[in-house]
Amino acid sequence: MKKSIYLDWNIFQDVIQERRGTGMKEHLEAAIRKGYLVPYSCAHMRDLSRCGNQSYIDNDISEISKITRNWCVGMKFKEDSLDYDKVPPEHVLAEIRKQQNEEKKPELKSIFYFTPYEVNMSKISKENILVPYLNKNNKTMSPEIIESLIYDLYEKIFINHKIQKLFRNCLSELFKLNSPAFEVVLDMPLYQHLLSPKEVVAKNLNEIMNSFLAISGKSLESIPSGEKITTTYNVLDFFPAFSERLEKKNNIRNISTDAEHVFLASDSRYLVCGDKKMIEKTTIIYNAFGIKTRVFDPESFLQNIEFL
Repeated sequence: MKKSIYLDWNIFQDVIQERRGTGMKEHLEAAIRKGYLVPYSCAHMRDLSRCGNQSYIDNDISEISKITRNWCVGMKFKEDSLDYDKVPPEHVLAEIRKQQNEEKKPELKSIFYFTPYEVNMSKISKENILVPYLNKNNKTMSPEIIESLIYDLYEKIFINHKIQKLFRNCLSELFKLNSPAFEVVLDMPLYQHLLSPKEVVAKNLNEIMNSFLAISGKSLESIPSGEKITTTYNVLDFFPAFSERLEKKNNIRNISTDAEHVFLASDSRYLVCGDKKMIEKTTIIYNAFGIKTRVFDPESFLQNIEFL
């Protein structure tokens, strides 16, 4: 584990803009004097690349360079581990922009993976809550329909167990129309715990992830740590208990970048984050995978960690 402090993008902005009056800048300077690194990463530059004001970008680049002393954390070449090197942030930003011009728009794959299929509407009950969604989708059952239903039921799904039961029964009815094999899918931990409270999901996270990865012939033991951390973060966002209630189509990049931050911070002693939802998910992931990085919000970090 590196003697380093990883800040999320919001904390960098707090320091740069001297907002909230936290004293974070002075605290980090004390840590640096004690031999700590405060690195930036390609994920920070990905966050910055979304800004449309070049003067703001130039100022942020200059300030990040000062705060981090140009220390950057990233993947070792062709290795599943993290490395630290001195690189001016403007060079990393330029590379990120180059990649963005060449790559396709990233897609956050659904955890509800199955091949869409046409539904014989005469064979399903009128009470099935998926009927309106099927009608809008040309009578075709798809992963997107399940996501839409969960999104619409978000406010009720935890306080009304009848809705939870109805949700499962409706899925079961539709899956059986396509193939009896889907009954096995519904018994997978991924689906069993979909509507569970946070503590239950956290307790069964390894089982849930192996259930999800098994769909593509993988397991937690067979994939690199970077893929394990980022995939788990993305999967947790599909669970209503952890969903950040973002606009699904517009925030795919944000969710993926947050997952990248969680991985890139996993070799640091401390991760300081201003997003409560991100702290919650990150803590669960680190605990599940035995990662020793300690996760703090800025106030707790300032109160509990000293660099005298």
